[in-house]
Formats: sequence, C-alpha cells, structure tokens
Amino acid sequence: MTIKLKNHPYMKVISPIFCNFIVLGCILNLIKVLKFIPPYSLLKIKLFLIIDTLGTNLIYIPMFAVAYRIYRIYKTKTLIVYTLNNKRLFIIVFSVIFLAVLYRIIIVFTCRFYYESIGSFIALIFMIVATGSYSKKFGDICYTFVIFSTNISDYIVGRLITRLDGGDNYPLFFFITIIFSCLLHFICVYTLVGSRILLLMRGSRNYSNSSTTNDSSDATQYIALRSRTKGMNILNNISSKNERVHTQSYGGSSTIYSNNNKNEIDTTNSHKASISNNNNNEVDTSNSYKLSISNS
Repeated sequence: MTIKLKNHPYMKVISPIFCNFIVLGCILNLIKVLKFIPPYSLLKIKLFLIIDTLGTNLIYIPMFAVAYRIYRIYKTKTLIVYTLNNKRLFIIVFSVIFLAVLYRIIIVFTCRFYYESIGSFIALIFMIVATGSYSKKFGDICYTFVIFSTNISDYIVGRLITRLDGGDNYPLFFFITIIFSCLLHFICVYTLVGSRILLLMRGSRNYSNSSTTNDSSDATQYIALRSRTKGMNILNNISSKNERVHTQSYGGSSTIYSNNNKNEIDTTNSHKASISNNNNNEVDTSNSYKLSISNS
C-alpha cells in the first residue's frame, strides 16, 4: 500500500521507501529474538549478530533520514528541494547501512567480541529534538518519539530475556516478553505509516483530488495528520448535523405553510361558491316573481 500511495502528499512527506525500510527493520527485530531459543551454536550467534546489526540500522538510519526530511520541509515549506530527493537520500542511507553491516561482518569473523555503537542514538536524538522544536505547534510528529522509545524498549526486552531465570515459568515469561515486543512494534508501524494508509483507504473519495496537489505548495500541512484530521472530522460532523437540522426545520415549516395556504384557498373557494349559489337563487327568485306579475 505504501508503494501504491507513494505519490500522495500525505505519504510523500514521510518518504514511503524509508518507511518500508523501517518496517523491515522491525520484522528483523522480531526475528532476532529466536537467538534465545535452542539449539545454540557459534555460527548461529554470529548470524544473529549480523541480523541484529541489519535490523537496527534499517530502523535508525532511515528514521534519521525521515527526521531530516521533515526538518527540511519545515524550513523550506516545499517538497521540491535537492536535499529532499529520495534517490539522493536512498543512496546515502543504503551506503551507511552497507558500511555498518560490512563492519559488523568483519568484526564477527575476525574478533571474539563486537562493538555496540551509540552514535546513531545521539544523531537520532538530535534530529528528533530539532524536528520537535519546529513541529510542536502541529502536535503530530510524535511518531518519531514513539519509534525511538520502541527501539529502546526492544533493547530492554533483549536484556530482560537474558536475565530471566531458567525455571518452570521461563516459557511463560518468554512468551509474555515476545508478545510485549510484538505489540510495541505494531504500534510503531501503525503510528508511522499505518494510520496514514488507513485514513486514505477510508476517505479515498475525499482525498483522491488531493493526490494531484502541487508539490510547490506549503507541504507542512501534510505532516500533521491525526490531530488535524480528527478536528476536521469533528467540524464536518457538526456542520453536517446542523445542515440536516436546518433542512428538516425549513422543510417542515414550508409544508405547514403550504397546507395552511391550501386550507385558506379551499375556504375562499367554498365561500365564493356559496355566494354565487345565493346570487343564483336570488336571480331565479326575482325572475319567477317577474313572470308571475306578467301573467297576472
């Protein structure tokens, strides 16, 4: 659906290709929990370390690009900017992910230890703060904070599983932890792109014309989504209800008025008919009186 709706302004502003990378990273984060399940082997550990690196970078680096894209949109108020070109950002993001995974592969197969980098966390925090300072009046860039907190929670889940006691309740605790991780990632994906897709699917007729919106217009109006559409839906519902009430009231009054007019017309016609009948009777009486006089 992100590919199908990629040209819509509500989707274009968050770059669907990077959203797909983030979704893929969330899936890999869910898969890497399988490393805690036996059988255990050295090759399995190395493989999951590479998967862990790939999943983490598929989330944070594209998220960094999305945050930078939103930051630039707030600065330029348009989508037509050389630094916002998806191809250019895609090459940069792909190169960084490739170098990070290549570095991890070299470390895994040449050393007995591996490094945990925190540079991506620092860079992401910087861009989130910079974006939030420009977008706080819109109140709908919270998905960046949600994704950041979700991945921090994923880190905590991994550490929690390693510290669970291997007792009789270990399978139950492990299952609850996995369900918690799945729920957080579902909220992450829905907040990022799912809510926008659902909105466009529900109001495809209302938003079909907006897909042809000129990119040179103010693009910041397409960043805030949930709060803006919620308010617009409330206003539309209130206005539609008021219109129905006014229509019904005016329709009822016009019907009553027309019925009263009909009654008045009928009364007038009956009165006229009675007057004409009386006149005819008077004429007939006078004529008969004249005839009787003439005969006499």
